[in-house]
Amino acid sequence: MGKQGFLLIGSEAEFPPGSRRLVQVGPDPVLVLRQPDGWVAFVDYCPHRAGPLSEGTFTHDTVTCPWHAACFDLKSGKTLSGPGGRGLKTREVQVDATGVWVAEAPQSL
Repeated sequence: MGKQGFLLIGSEAEFPPGSRRLVQVGPDPVLVLRQPDGWVAFVDYCPHRAGPLSEGTFTHDTVTCPWHAACFDLKSGKTLSGPGGRGLKTREVQVDATGVWVAEAPQSL
């Protein structure tokens, strides 16, 4: 049985620490990251000009768009610098014994 409002994207074992995976959640490509301190998921395009963030530069706490260098906080989705305007459309991630689940709707900033 599924979780209301969430999509099962795989087992926890399929996401080793430090991994990234692009998954389709409804109409949106969503990038899911398993970081040392938790999980992060966001729609895989920059809100400025739809650059593919999965091709960007990652640090532990940020992602920088490969097209125009907008930089975003991975936890909150907020724009830290550059032309990122309204910030990332983040998704809640839940992990339990049945697997890794991503919210079907974006979280509000």
